[in-house]
Amino acid sequence: MKEYQITAWVKTTFSYKSTVIPMVIKRVLMFPVFCLIILLLNKGYFGSVFAEFPWSKVWIPSLGHTLIGSALGLVLVFRNNASYDRFWEGRKQWGGIVNACRNFIRQARSYGGQMESIAPLVIAFPFALKHQLRSENPSESIIKFLNAENTQLVMRHKNPSLAINFAMSNWINRMVTLGKISELQAHRMEEQVAKLMDCQGACERILKTPVPFAHAIHVKQLLFIYLITLPFVLIPIVGWLSIPMVFVIAFGLLGIEEAGIEIEDPFGHDPNDLPLTNICEVIARDVQSTLYFDDEDSQAKEIVLSSLDESDSETSFLGIS
Repeated sequence: MKEYQITAWVKTTFSYKSTVIPMVIKRVLMFPVFCLIILLLNKGYFGSVFAEFPWSKVWIPSLGHTLIGSALGLVLVFRNNASYDRFWEGRKQWGGIVNACRNFIRQARSYGGQMESIAPLVIAFPFALKHQLRSENPSESIIKFLNAENTQLVMRHKNPSLAINFAMSNWINRMVTLGKISELQAHRMEEQVAKLMDCQGACERILKTPVPFAHAIHVKQLLFIYLITLPFVLIPIVGWLSIPMVFVIAFGLLGIEEAGIEIEDPFGHDPNDLPLTNICEVIARDVQSTLYFDDEDSQAKEIVLSSLDESDSETSFLGIS
């Protein structure tokens, strides 16, 4: 995802990379070129036959075009809102994955489970899901955390992240059998596993349910009709100035449409997609830190104990008598 400073007005205003300009510029130029051709025909540059053509009969009243523009604006706003809702929903689900992974590994650490066997699974889950959402093979990423044998077992499944989720549940059951954690603790950890599965399902719903075809195509068709007829409205009013005006209007409308398309699928590699790799690395860092948490844990206990020692005998540590 492209990072920027909203206060850097000049830098952001004149940005080119990671904007919609490279994707729409060819389409944008098509309409002022068409406007130029109509102007040249109207002025008789291609012969007197075109100059004598009754152009007044093909000019379009501005009122009718304004009404179409109003409808087009509403459709574009709805389209962009739908796309941003998908983008933001995707971000919320990945935020839920981060929280569930942190809570799960925190509980595993606090309850005294075997961290060396569960930490790789917790780290591998978001990496596997990231690649699945991008229709990529996750084996190269998860083999860094799981050994080759376990990676092969996971990759046998059509849904590798689901297989990892099952493995996390199996680990919980094994810890209960070994007496490492209680049934109540296992239930709390299973809640985090279920949250991971819920987030995965929500991401898959976003990925596999695009904006309805009829709506997406109608926006494009209405936009094309509006822009292709725009010269027939502006030429009789402003003449040669219609060329830059058509360019600016086409750039604005096509850019708005493309911005919505750009964020419709938030899980890809585009500059404006979610930074899934960074999110996965944050999870990996936090999980791995729990494996070496003894020093910090001891310090945390010392802080609590010292606070208890310094508190008054009639007042509890929480300040409640």
